[in-house]
Amino acid sequence: MAKKKVFVSFDYENDKKYKFLLEAWDANPDFDFRFNDHSSQ
Repeated sequence: MAKKKVFVSFDYENDKKYKFLLEAWDANPDFDFRFNDHSSQ
């Protein structure tokens, strides 16, 4: 089965805690999860 890809757009000031959560899931080897941040800096 192919992995699904999801694009997420968010307001950093209001939603940064959720971005940090996605980064934490990506760092956890127990999760089958990959997060690629393509934010404009």
